[in-house]
Amino acid sequence: MFMGIRFRRSMKLGKGLRVNLSKRGAGISLGGKGMRFGVGPKGAYRSMSIPGTGIYAIDYLNKSNRKKSSTSKTARSTDNNKDPLPMPQDLKSFNYPSLCIILMLILLPFLPIASVFLLAIAVYGKKQLANSSKGKARDKFKTGKKALTEGDYEKAREVFTELLKIQEIPQLYPILGELFLKNNEYTKACNYFEKYLDHNPKHIGVKFQYALSLKLANNFDQAINIFQDILNNDLSKEDESRVKVISHLGDCFMKKDNPELALEVLKSGPVRARKLDEDKMYFKYLLGLAYKENGQNDRAITHLQRVYAHDTNFYNVSQLLEELGKI
Repeated sequence: MFMGIRFRRSMKLGKGLRVNLSKRGAGISLGGKGMRFGVGPKGAYRSMSIPGTGIYAIDYLNKSNRKKSSTSKTARSTDNNKDPLPMPQDLKSFNYPSLCIILMLILLPFLPIASVFLLAIAVYGKKQLANSSKGKARDKFKTGKKALTEGDYEKAREVFTELLKIQEIPQLYPILGELFLKNNEYTKACNYFEKYLDHNPKHIGVKFQYALSLKLANNFDQAINIFQDILNNDLSKEDESRVKVISHLGDCFMKKDNPELALEVLKSGPVRARKLDEDKMYFKYLLGLAYKENGQNDRAITHLQRVYAHDTNFYNVSQLLEELGKI
């Protein structure tokens, strides 16, 4: 049986001061027999031991804070605490300037010259990180995220577009797709949704947004293929999201001047739905329109009147009912 090789090395720099190297990273500790303070890959810690016995304990100094923050939020949903747009893994890097600052503060009372040296390394390192391509990309990501959070969509589009010229970040493709969709730039929205689906072809939400952008860009045939694929392969028969997909699929056929196929598609939706939300109202409106275009005026009136009773300004429902002699 093969066993993993554990690498660990400790080097003495001065009285009570050691640099510790391991597979997980580097750290530094200060103290003597019985108690030491240090900073390692897992953060700041305090270790206590009984000399000659092999008994020791390590207490990470931020452990109690982590416990406190986690227990105080047990009643909240984890989704509420999750960052909707975390820093991409490709932009993360080891922040050694901050480590140098921590080490400087620890060493300052004992080795002031070494502390000055560490401060110089921290300042130089921070400048180097900021001027690197990864540093610039990280700053642009933060700027774009801030603009997005504040609702400045134009700035977010501009910053994220520039960021992708520096580094490819698939995580940003659907966000840019949404931003261009909001700005009625449907072709650009399609391009970004398509790029994301090249990396993650099974993402149903992005597939739907891609198909919707294609429809709005008048690329009905391709939109129809994707809407049908979602209905046939991605959503179960009981999934409430189907009504939205069925509506847009039917609308594609209507816009292709094929009301017969549109009606066949729409009849597979919740025709007898009693409670109408926004999605079902859109479905009922399209169903009534399809019946009207197929010359089945009585059924068209039935569905259009349901919509009219909920919202007289819903699309052109009042105009359709007027044409049918019901207003």
